[in-house]
Amino acid sequence: MAVMSSVPARAMVLAAGRDDSAELLARLGLDPTAGPPSLIDAESFYEVVETIVGDGDPGLPYRYAQSFSIDQYGVLGLAFKTATTLRAALQRAERYVALLGDAVHYELRSEGDGDAVFVVGGRPAHRLGVCVANEGAIAALVSVCREVTAPDSVLTPTLVSFAHRSTGPLDAAEEFFGCPVRHGQAVDAFRLDRASLDSATRLGDDALSEYLLDQLEEELRSAEAERGLHARVRHVIANGLADGVPPMRVVASRVGMSERTLQRRLADDDLRFQDLVVEVRRTVATALLTTTDHSLVDIAFLTGFSEQSAFQRAFKRWTGRTPLEVRRA
Repeated sequence: MAVMSSVPARAMVLAAGRDDSAELLARLGLDPTAGPPSLIDAESFYEVVETIVGDGDPGLPYRYAQSFSIDQYGVLGLAFKTATTLRAALQRAERYVALLGDAVHYELRSEGDGDAVFVVGGRPAHRLGVCVANEGAIAALVSVCREVTAPDSVLTPTLVSFAHRSTGPLDAAEEFFGCPVRHGQAVDAFRLDRASLDSATRLGDDALSEYLLDQLEEELRSAEAERGLHARVRHVIANGLADGVPPMRVVASRVGMSERTLQRRLADDDLRFQDLVVEVRRTVATALLTTTDHSLVDIAFLTGFSEQSAFQRAFKRWTGRTPLEVRRA
């Protein structure tokens, strides 16, 4: 089960301005009035987003971004603001996004001319809720970059790209970003020129940054230790699928513990081995359907099924859509 921070989820629901906001937040296990940040199920969030935009709302990601403040992320937000340059701030976001769950990861890709592309990865756009979430993530990142840089000009990317196809008119997106927006690209990302990246931040402070980064490093070590087992289990399952779903005893052996210990460790985090198997198979199948030309027979084999028909039934059960519907979309 991929998890994400409740902070953007709450902000997205509230930005929708619906009468049933409290009910939608409750579906995510969140108190409508407020409450401390927590980790929530990412797929449940995508379902809620799909409920919101079911009748069409292409402007939601940009209303969400305009309402978003980096202060909502506590120590991480303050560390972002106190970096001395925007490039340094984005490097901090890249490193510490793991504190906000495992549903997404960031990458700052430097270009030879000093420009850079900031990539939001980790969640292929296999459903509408993810498409909206990815647009919102890029928009919110650009918004917080504007928040921390000098107020005398509005920071403008040179290009914004989305991996999914357009879900509506580009008016809201291009007005928000102030630059060309392209869909159907290789990555979800925005590009910044060298001058923007090297611009000073409003609250840059090396001494305060050092103190904050020490705290974040400690939190990151703790989070990695907690999630490290889950990641290793997912990796072993994914690597073994072509030979059929690996039994729990095999996975336990490969992560260096007994089957009973693995079962207990997963249970401590309210996880079951079978749930991780389903998650990995669904993720791998969706990626193969949306990013490759493999036949359904091949994808069935690569996700641990002996027959295409069994794969198709399972995929429909997991996602509510057939493999061909996902591929055609």
